Amino acid sequence: MASNNETVIQYKSDHKGRVLTKLNRLRKRKVFTDVTFKLKDGEVSAHKNVLAGYSKYYEIMFTSGCKKGFNNTIEVKGIKASILDLLITFIYLQVINISDKIVFQLYEAANCLQFKDVKAYCVRFFNDALTVENFLCFRAFAQRYKLVEVLRKCDEFIGKNLELVAKEIKFLELPINKAKPLIALMKQQGSSEDLVLRIILNWVKHDYKQRQQFITYLFQLIHVKKLSTTLIEEIVKTSENWIKTSKSYFDVLTLEYISRLEKNQIVTIVGARAEAAYDFMVVGGTYEENLVYIYDVVGKHFREIMSTLYERWGSTSVKIRNHVYKAGGDETNSVECLDLNHFYIGWNKVSSMIEQRWFAASAVLNDQMYVTGGMNARYEALLSVEFYNPVINKWTYTALMKTKRYEHALVSYNGSLYTFGGYDGLIPLNSMESFDPQKKKWNTLKPMNERRQGLCGVVYNDQIYAIGGNELNSVERFNMRTHTWSKVSSMKYKRCGACACVVNGKIYVIGGYGDKESKMTIEVYDETSKKWRLESNMETLICFASVVAL
Repeated sequence: MASNNETVIQYKSDHKGRVLTKLNRLRKRKVFTDVTFKLKDGEVSAHKNVLAGYSKYYEIMFTSGCKKGFNNTIEVKGIKASILDLLITFIYLQVINISDKIVFQLYEAANCLQFKDVKAYCVRFFNDALTVENFLCFRAFAQRYKLVEVLRKCDEFIGKNLELVAKEIKFLELPINKAKPLIALMKQQGSSEDLVLRIILNWVKHDYKQRQQFITYLFQLIHVKKLSTTLIEEIVKTSENWIKTSKSYFDVLTLEYISRLEKNQIVTIVGARAEAAYDFMVVGGTYEENLVYIYDVVGKHFREIMSTLYERWGSTSVKIRNHVYKAGGDETNSVECLDLNHFYIGWNKVSSMIEQRWFAASAVLNDQMYVTGGMNARYEALLSVEFYNPVINKWTYTALMKTKRYEHALVSYNGSLYTFGGYDGLIPLNSMESFDPQKKKWNTLKPMNERRQGLCGVVYNDQIYAIGGNELNSVERFNMRTHTWSKVSSMKYKRCGACACVVNGKIYVIGGYGDKESKMTIEVYDETSKKWRLESNMETLICFASVVAL
């Protein structure tokens, strides 16, 4: 014990930094290291006592008695070796270099491993390194992780650099769901209406085939009340190449705006809109579960519109009074609706079906949606049938079918329903039955020539067509007058899980599996030639989707 007269002077060395620097060099050579983290793309070694001295996360891991903490080798998932090595190097040296190439991965790893100071440095980097080129990426990341300070900085940035941001290729390539909030933000930041409208037009022109249907929605989003004559002329000029594919474009030009146009321009717009009457909509499927496409049979191309609220495959769709209803699908009984008059608003949830139905079939009878069979939550085939009245938003049971079915077809003709084919849980079916809504009774009809599971069915020229199924390319049709089935020309490819509709006097069959090319092609049947022809190759795979003619 020091006496009262003892002199004590403290001398401080900087060897702590030198020791940790030396330890980091030893760590790199795996000298004295007692833990190795194994990652998918490599290994990172370290000293447990150093890690525990810095990080509460590692202290708990190595001292709590958990089995992982006693191992000399610890498996780590979801982090790259280079990122983990950077974090551990920071523990030793307390210095870290951050770039825009690694900042996202670094923040996520620091968040997972509870490196609070590294997270703070990443946030500082987002604020300090903000440029026109990285603004969109930084803002999207800040939204995902609720980085309020970064979001505020980004929103201030867009107000000061609006025109530069809008010209960036990353902005022009944004999908509608990401472009929409940015365009709304541009308006909120006090930018001139004409400037924001021109930004919308530039975004549309970047991919006009896919985006032309959003122009009304985006104009309404920013509450456009009046268009200048100059801007109207620019819209008309912009639209010359793509207006023929647009059903909604005419809605943008209200009578107030049209009054400023030349008569021949109005005729062009109205005439072009009338020509665009031959479309069908493809919804969901096993590869694009919540995506929705409209196919123009004149222009022979798809364009993407507003996605469904839920991912769906093996669901079913109908059109009633210019509304499309999408029901059921993989483990759900939910139903949603798209108003084709205002489709830019998106899909809305309506009353759910009474039962969960997967691989069910649907048709319209008396302006009501009938859904038959399908597979329930216990993967059992169903006999039950229910129908939806959109006026009162209610589902009601009706008479049971005679045979359990899923992956079957259902069509409506002359006041009755006809269901055929499918699978009963044991074998593919060739049976057919019809429903009389007045008597509320199902009647057995003559079976098809072949058993067909995963077929599609349509009514074409007053006859019912059974198409594909069971990886078949064969087609047969039911004569409503003689109640007999007969074969017609086979398709080019085998198709199961395809979807079909009648548009412009022809049968269109889309996707399905069977042959290598099936999922990526459309086939068309014309009664005049009595042959199938390949319509086009699709950019996306389609299987167990649903389709409605528009």
